[in-house]
Amino acid sequence: MTKIETSKKNRIDQALIRFFICCGIPFSAVGHSYFIDIIQSLCYSYIPPNRTTLTLTILNHEISTVLLKINKKLEYKNNLKFGKSIYAFVIITPSRKQYIHALVDESSKSHTGSFNASEIERVLISI
Repeated sequence: MTKIETSKKNRIDQALIRFFICCGIPFSAVGHSYFIDIIQSLCYSYIPPNRTTLTLTILNHEISTVLLKINKKLEYKNNLKFGKSIYAFVIITPSRKQYIHALVDESSKSHTGSFNASEIERVLISI
């Protein structure tokens, strides 16, 4: 088997994570034999990542890339405002890595202390 160039592998990884996210494909599909078959039919040298690598390494890299692009576009903008009340529940590991657990649109809810506490409790239970 011919070894794939790193730059090509990175481009395929990026396209793969965008496909999974934008099409709502479960990450578990990456290990399915039919998925592997179609990927290797397109590029025989490419070995798809496992689910853990896809969801941790590649997804986090893509999130970082998108956030950098957003920050660059907003760097010199003034009078910005948020259109929705979105809560980001972020998990931080002991090694200080951060993972988005959930993004929740709470714009239609009253943000009382008890509401916030119940939302946080709900997320903690789901972990």
